[in-house]
Amino acid sequence: MNEILFTVGELPIRTGAALIGFGALSLLLLVIIAVVIARSGRRSAELATVQALRADELEQRLSEMLRAQSEATGRVDAMGQALAGRQAEMARAVSRRFLSSLLPLRRRSSCHLLYNAPTGFFL
Repeated sequence: MNEILFTVGELPIRTGAALIGFGALSLLLLVIIAVVIARSGRRSAELATVQALRADELEQRLSEMLRAQSEATGRVDAMGQALAGRQAEMARAVSRRFLSSLLPLRRRSSCHLLYNAPTGFFL
């Protein structure tokens, strides 16, 4: 372990020193990788939290919109029923009015036919 691998300037680099340097470099790289992973994990956790908050807000807005839509649907249904009732009432009133205006005409026409019928009309 004391043999010289190479020299840098006038400094001889021995095998033991090279192994120690290589081990320290490997340890430093592992620490850097661990720090990067930890930071990205924190960022991912923060992003997940933010996304969860946004999802909750959107869900709340959606539920408010659904509630408003159901209220509007109920109001439109009630208005439709009210209009249908009014239309039916108007149709009955128009029908009564029409039939009541026809009644005197029927009486006159039937009396006219009875009294002014040509002979032999009723057999």
